[in-house]
Amino acid sequence: MKNWDSCMFPLFTMHTTGHNPRGTKTHRVRQRFMHKLKYFVDKYEKGTMCVGCGRCVRQCPVNIDIRKVCDKMNSYMPVE
Repeated sequence: MKNWDSCMFPLFTMHTTGHNPRGTKTHRVRQRFMHKLKYFVDKYEKGTMCVGCGRCVRQCPVNIDIRKVCDKMNSYMPVE
């Protein structure tokens, strides 16, 4: 039996208590990209967890393209 699972599915982060700290798609996407591109750098002061292979783009069950997300993040201009 095959069981598809992904950090982008709502049940992935569900606690046994029923609480889901990342209940919305926005929260899950933010966690995924911050973990790969920000938290790792902060912790180890070098590199990222993304090697640019593109497998996640082709295999993502919810069609998230890391290249588009990174472009959007890099072009973000905060309102002052």
